[in-house]
Amino acid sequence: MSLIVLVSVGSAAFAFTHVPVITLGAPAFQPFGPSTSRLAISFAQLSLERGEGPAAVTHGALSVRTGSSGLSVERAARPDPPTPRFGASMAYDAKDGYVVLFGGWNFTSYSNQTWKFAGGIWTELSPTRHPSARFAAAMTYDAADGYVLLFGGANATAVLGDTWEFSGGQWTKLTPTTHPAARYDPGFTFDAADGYVLLFGGGTSTTFFGDTWKFVGGTWTRLTPSVHPSARGGEGLAYDAKDGYVVLYGGCNQRGFCGGSLHDTWTYLAGVWTKLSTSNHPPPASGGPVMVYDSVDGYVLMFGGSNNTTSFASTWAFSGGSWTHLTPSPHPSGRVLAAFAYDAADGYVVVFGGLRWGPPHDTFLADTWSYATGSWVRR
Repeated sequence: MSLIVLVSVGSAAFAFTHVPVITLGAPAFQPFGPSTSRLAISFAQLSLERGEGPAAVTHGALSVRTGSSGLSVERAARPDPPTPRFGASMAYDAKDGYVVLFGGWNFTSYSNQTWKFAGGIWTELSPTRHPSARFAAAMTYDAADGYVLLFGGANATAVLGDTWEFSGGQWTKLTPTTHPAARYDPGFTFDAADGYVLLFGGGTSTTFFGDTWKFVGGTWTRLTPSVHPSARGGEGLAYDAKDGYVVLYGGCNQRGFCGGSLHDTWTYLAGVWTKLSTSNHPPPASGGPVMVYDSVDGYVLMFGGSNNTTSFASTWAFSGGSWTHLTPSPHPSGRVLAAFAYDAADGYVVVFGGLRWGPPHDTFLADTWSYATGSWVRR
């Protein structure tokens, strides 16, 4: 869809041999608004009035071009995002400089697609090899080994326990001799203080796990802390860079769509789990939230989740051992199992899709949102 604006400038006819191009410093696909259009049009119109020739001006999603017939303004076509889904896995690939998304489910089919998100634009990749179609796989960037790490997930025929790495646009299957049991939706993050990827919990159709694993140097090792969270899946897990430990919140320990929702908060550091005081647990009991460290704002961000009755649309910050309810407006609709990551190249948390669970009907989502400096922006 495009918007065409014609502006008459004098009556002279123009004949030029080149089209100068002006690029204004703005992120790709900046929303088309009055200030954006005035700025872009003024540059193009000024070129025309001065007799400097046709000018092509690019300002985010706005393309302005002048010619002998006047000035036209078009909104560039936005590349299609991934189709609606929930349970897709997402991580920022620090080595390659973009966010990677894999898989997902829409109750009809499971995806084996790989997408990248950079500069506000979704692009489907075509790796020569990739994991099988699945949803709710664990995925994070392994900073110690320098690649995105994926583990497990589930599809229509199996709960999975395979391990893959992604780097340079390609997937490679790893074959560690020891690994966690097959599962989906465990907590998964890179523990920068301890220097390894940390996995906790997850489940199958019949079992929830309460085990703790680390991955580093291509090897899985089961850890045996004497105290740990109860068995669960769908918990939020993120490394809190400001406070220097991993933080875990909530999860589910019963069948159904996050039945038995939990609302406990734990920290993990140097092989030790510590339960925090219940006075610091204001978020509602839920599983499947967005939970990621927001480097711009300096706190762990949590959004959404479900309690088997409805999906939440609340935004929370965790810092210094305490939760704070934030009230930005606008914000994404309530959802569970959205894909999320901190996009270090673009400087914001990015959230994609998920499932809006609950009345009046369930809805699979395909919207993209960013969060930074306390505000949500739909992309």
